[in-house]
Amino acid sequence: MLHMLSVGVARTAQDVTEFGFIDPPDMKAVSDGFNELTELKAIARKHGEVVLTHTGRQLARIPIDVRLGRMIIEAAKSTTPNTLAAVLVVVAFLSLQDPRERPDENREEADRIHNRYADASSDFVTALNLWDRVFQADGDPSNSALRRICKAEYLSFLRMRQWKDLVTQLREMCKEFRFKVGEPIPASRPDLGIRQLPMNQQAAHALCCSWDAQGIHTSMLSGLLSMMGMQIVREPKASDFAGLKGAARARAMKRAQKMAKNDYQGARGTRFALFPASAVAKSTPPWVMSTELVETSRLWARYSAEIDPAWAEPLAGSLTRTTYADPHWSGSRGSAVASAKVLLYGLPIVQDRTVQWGRINPLEARDFLIRQGLVEGDIQQRFPYDDFVTKNRDILEEAADDASRTRQMAQTVSDEDLFDFYNAIIPNTVTNVADLAKWWKTKHDERPDLLDFDPEKVERLADADSVSLSDYPDHWHTLGTDGSPIDLRLSYVYDPHDPNDGVTVHIPLKALSRLTPEQFSWNVPGLLDELIVGMIKSLPKTLRVQFVPAPDTARKIRAWIDERYPDLPGSGSQQRPNLPPGDADGVAVWPDLPHVFTQAAIDIVGAQIHPEVLTGELWNKLTPYLRMTFAVEQQLPANRKQQHGRRHARGPVKVLGTGKSLVELQRTFAEQAEASARQMVKRQAETAGNQGKLVQKANLLHKAGATTEARATMLWQGALDALRLPGERISSRWLGTEALMLASAPYKSTKELTEDLQLAAVKRLLPKVDELPDDEALANAVLDVREVYEDTVYAVAHDVIAILKRYAEVDKAVSGKADLPLLSVLQSIREHIATLVFPGFIGKTPPEALPSIERYLHADLLRLAKAKNDKNRDVRWAWEADEAKQLVDKTMAKAQREPAGPRHETLMKQAETVRWMLEEFYVSLWAQELGTPKPISLQRIKKALN
Repeated sequence: MLHMLSVGVARTAQDVTEFGFIDPPDMKAVSDGFNELTELKAIARKHGEVVLTHTGRQLARIPIDVRLGRMIIEAAKSTTPNTLAAVLVVVAFLSLQDPRERPDENREEADRIHNRYADASSDFVTALNLWDRVFQADGDPSNSALRRICKAEYLSFLRMRQWKDLVTQLREMCKEFRFKVGEPIPASRPDLGIRQLPMNQQAAHALCCSWDAQGIHTSMLSGLLSMMGMQIVREPKASDFAGLKGAARARAMKRAQKMAKNDYQGARGTRFALFPASAVAKSTPPWVMSTELVETSRLWARYSAEIDPAWAEPLAGSLTRTTYADPHWSGSRGSAVASAKVLLYGLPIVQDRTVQWGRINPLEARDFLIRQGLVEGDIQQRFPYDDFVTKNRDILEEAADDASRTRQMAQTVSDEDLFDFYNAIIPNTVTNVADLAKWWKTKHDERPDLLDFDPEKVERLADADSVSLSDYPDHWHTLGTDGSPIDLRLSYVYDPHDPNDGVTVHIPLKALSRLTPEQFSWNVPGLLDELIVGMIKSLPKTLRVQFVPAPDTARKIRAWIDERYPDLPGSGSQQRPNLPPGDADGVAVWPDLPHVFTQAAIDIVGAQIHPEVLTGELWNKLTPYLRMTFAVEQQLPANRKQQHGRRHARGPVKVLGTGKSLVELQRTFAEQAEASARQMVKRQAETAGNQGKLVQKANLLHKAGATTEARATMLWQGALDALRLPGERISSRWLGTEALMLASAPYKSTKELTEDLQLAAVKRLLPKVDELPDDEALANAVLDVREVYEDTVYAVAHDVIAILKRYAEVDKAVSGKADLPLLSVLQSIREHIATLVFPGFIGKTPPEALPSIERYLHADLLRLAKAKNDKNRDVRWAWEADEAKQLVDKTMAKAQREPAGPRHETLMKQAETVRWMLEEFYVSLWAQELGTPKPISLQRIKKALN
């Protein structure tokens, strides 16, 4: 047929069928022939006739199969001459009978020998490896050498000679076509040492070379476009082996799994498998091409190679068919895109390719640009004068927010209004952001405001009633139960199916415990009229009849409320929220709306109604949007992703819980709210400290949970900073014996000792420091004691010296040898003195108790002396002392377990008091002669604890 077309004998398929063949072909064979020539780009149709292409004219001159000839022509286009040389070797191999032999008596040996140069991905590369092994690797062999090689390698000498001769002829033919032919030299060969090993020691694939596989296979694919195949992955079903058991079932499943992998879909719906003798059949790649299909028990593909299906697209040209799916807008690309699938004879050689939708459907792409790019603002590419996109989008968001507030969606501009605005201006040729930027750059110079959207020009809204947005505020201003102002953000949702439909109050966790629920029953002013009507409708029928007609009565009630409550809850400013009428104490305690409604109903219609009727179930029956929603929120670290609203830019928050009942939320998050409030106060204290406001900082920390003692210690430290003397100056006043005694104090250094002495002196001079109102009072107090400060430090040191002397006596007394009956007494005294003298005891002991420690130690010394004379009496007193100590220890443990708060403060103060009462009780038991400042007994301790 190709020759008939080349000499002009035929111009159409009908010409071929009407030619005077001795044995004429049928019409289907002629049609298949024309299809094959079309596939090979040998012919084209022009004005109803078939004409030869340049490729067709070349093919007509090549005296081999047209598919193989097409491979040669394609290889000649390669920039690497070696590619054409390699393709000529493969084409010659495919034109002849396979030279490899498998004699029955040595079949396994022959297969092993052949597998040395078998390539697992391509039978064509296998042929090249064989060619290189025989004719190139060790030089061109002579006939006798070739015979020896063929015998050893199980090759046909005659067919190998034919192969070499045909390659030579094809090379000569290429010269006539002026094709540049190189040499079929691989990029790399196996190591020489491997090639020189005996054949029985060479493993499979040991002699495989590295070739330009893509260039070679692409050239060959040009002649095999309809011989491609795509692997079909299908797992065998268990039901297929229902009749088999045990080993037979396992073998059948293994065989089925192997066959399932070797299953390919070919062109025009064919199904085939790779021929088992092919090395490629073992790897079963996802895509293959084959030179022929042979049908026996199955349709088998012979001489195959793994390919990339993308190689076929430029070769196939008009033979492909492209389908498109999922057109959508891409903000990052600035255009509408779609997913393209390229089919060649039913095989998807390209899948999920992203293409510009504007080239396929310009009008729909323009619609995507306007609707999603401009109206929705999804444009990630910047272009000159593009600020109109953000401005117009802000107008829409503001309108949507206002509509959610006023619950009048039909009376505001919508996305469709903005779409119509753009659609009327932007030309049809603009389909993406690049087109838009080019067009707008010119138009902007002529009229800069051309794309500025004006909602007032939307015709359908011309007669709409306006609503005052001041009745739908952004914030709720109120005072906390502690009298401090609280500013709460409000948000609006208009969606009856949304649980947050209506107004949502966003409450920071730190403010939750300081809010009163009554004020929120009023809702925002814009919903108060509907709320009053809703309350009337929720009443039982027996009460509701008193309010007929309901709308008129509701208006009267609203007028009554406006007259008496001109400033509604939540109004005012952030720093000065409006308070209820007559509230002069500065505490925001608004009555709830049901009580106000009841008063109005009694005054206006004389209704017999109690406020409790409108609470509980009846209140919950109101339409949900008429009852505020509360969202408890916790501030997140600032480095988290920011969330922005139209009117409110706020840091990132985590919503802990939402609900219609503020009381329930306060109960649920009570502990967390208290902890959050303390954290806030601590931050305020840190700020005050940075500003030098020590008293304010101490007060704030006390409010955040610090104990009264901790607050006083902070102020004492502040006073010490103002009064502190150099340690050398203090120690210089000590006599030798005093210095020696103070050196025995349980401190690491003299510096620590002098620091603690000064702190004790400050405590002694300023015992009521926690009562000072501000930093000025603290400064004045420091000035008042400055003159006596140094002497007081020395006085404290004198007390400490006395303590250390007595401590040394007691320690010496309890450290010596003792009789067995006194061991318990000695241990008790050791434990006791360790609670009186310890590292840091000077500053940690209350200033009023420090001078008495010497007496407490003296009492221990007297106890030991008396116990030596009367051990039984000491035991009786020890029982009483232990009972008192257990009471004190329980009180201290109870105080320490109590969470921070007023009760903790009370218990700690009580425990500290009885702790020093216990010391006086010890003195009264064992050293009555030393005396006590006040009468003391076990009963008095118990009374103090009660």
